[in-house]
Amino acid sequence: PGSNGVARPAEHEVLGLSPERMLDMFEVMLLARIIDERQSILNRQGIEPCHNSSQGHEGAGAGRAVAPDRARDTRVPR
Repeated sequence: PGSNGVARPAEHEVLGLSPERMLDMFEVMLLARIIDERQSILNRQGIEPCHNSSQGHEGAGAGRAVAPDRARDTRVPR
């Protein structure tokens, strides 16, 4: 609750993100972590020659992959 005792809206609601959209973002982050862990295993086995881990940075990738407003926000390759 806020300082006046009234409950404030959740942070994601203030940003315009629905619970469903938040779940989509979580799934993207989880998939990134699973793939990263699998690549690390393959690297240790000598199957993948080089691997740069992204553990701890899944949120940055999910933020880029799941634009908050698909009608307004765009992604442009560099």
